[in-house]
Amino acid sequence: MIRCLWLKKKVSDFIDFLLFKSSQTKIKEPKTRAFGFFKDKVKMSSDFDEPISDFDKYME
Repeated sequence: MIRCLWLKKKVSDFIDFLLFKSSQTKIKEPKTRAFGFFKDKVKMSSDFDEPISDFDKYME
């Protein structure tokens, strides 16, 4: 019975700690993203959608 009370006290202390810690942390506002930020930074080859010749034997 004493161990049970000790365990309840430990759990209660831990919950109090978590509540205190969560009240201390500030919620960060998400940064707004600029539309078109990566424009002209990523280029795809013209044959991107073409089948890859290395996989020919698997596609037969």
